Amino acid sequence: MCRVLRSYFLIFGCMLMAFGWCVPRAQADSLVEMTVGKSKESYQGRVEGQNQKFCWLMGQDGILHQVPLKEVTNFRRVSPQFKCLSTLQMKSNLYREFGRDYEIATSAHYVTVAPPGRASTYAKMFDLVYRQFFNYFKIRGMNLEQPEFTMVSIVFPDEKSFVEYCKRDGVRYSQGLRGYYQPRTNRVALFIPDDRLSFKTSANSRPAPDLSQQLLGTGSDFPTTTSFQQPNYYANLVAVDDELRNTIIHEGTHQVAFNMNLHSRLGDNPRWIVEGLATVFESPGVRNSSRVTSDKLNSERFLWFKDYAESRRPDQSLPQFIVSDDLFQSSSLDAYSEAWALSFYLLETRPRQYVDYLKRVSTRSNGRLYTPDERLTDFQEVIHHSLPKVEMDYLRFHAKLKR
Repeated sequence: MCRVLRSYFLIFGCMLMAFGWCVPRAQADSLVEMTVGKSKESYQGRVEGQNQKFCWLMGQDGILHQVPLKEVTNFRRVSPQFKCLSTLQMKSNLYREFGRDYEIATSAHYVTVAPPGRASTYAKMFDLVYRQFFNYFKIRGMNLEQPEFTMVSIVFPDEKSFVEYCKRDGVRYSQGLRGYYQPRTNRVALFIPDDRLSFKTSANSRPAPDLSQQLLGTGSDFPTTTSFQQPNYYANLVAVDDELRNTIIHEGTHQVAFNMNLHSRLGDNPRWIVEGLATVFESPGVRNSSRVTSDKLNSERFLWFKDYAESRRPDQSLPQFIVSDDLFQSSSLDAYSEAWALSFYLLETRPRQYVDYLKRVSTRSNGRLYTPDERLTDFQEVIHHSLPKVEMDYLRFHAKLKR
């Protein structure tokens, strides 16, 4: 670390450790600026975390910047108080980024970029995902944290535009990818082809309908194939023609959960936790807080898990599933089905413990490797000390369910 940076951190009271960091709360709220390398590129934000190699700055727009400490040439405090950009400022920045070929609309918690005539409808869709997620926990007596930043969703009109954005965003595109949530930028990006919905109007036609409620509020589950592409973003690959509803719900749930601090944007998040929660909320019965258990099942995940549990799931494999993401690499559909099944079981049988567990994981894995031993310990301390008992109860719970 350069001398200038070290001296400023000492002034601010930072205590550096090998794999962690500690900043007094009053100083952590400062807006600072780091200049990097010969290019003298500057980054402004709040110090969100650091280790021996990197410092993470949270920008005022909610974008995380990973700054290599060896390349820092200057450091200064811009303001004693960090302030998020307003929704109007976010909107203005997005206009500069995407140009006038796109329309930008705002809702209670979102700024949405979309082709002309569509942005308002999509913004309402994302906002509905947020409200249903928040209300699910509120009626169970658990008030989650409100998002600190206005959330950004981007809807492209064609695959070409989406692929180009993926490249700029550092996301590996593969055939069938329809959308993803990127924790680094805190954005959802997806594409809906022009012929998916009829938004066009003429002088003699009625206004385009508000489709947000009917698309997200009701209807049966549609099959999806979900795949985690890289450890720094969460993607949805869709095999059928219902990508609009499924992708918005799945990726929107990721975004809301990360912004309510149920997952860590800096963390080594276990995949089963992140994908399990999103697949649970794909079901309309969950989002509408139905009291009928069968209504809350994610049909595809439920049927797949039933087959997996009966035919090829190893005995006493729950500990391995909790401490490792290996199953997502070797058999992704089995992994997603078990992630849904375990998450659904915990939400149905011990929701308060489940939320406490998510919050603990989000802090424990913040900015460093979340070790297998820590994963196991946290699950046992918050959920139950006996994994054999949890596994037995969990499998019996699903064996009794009927669709």
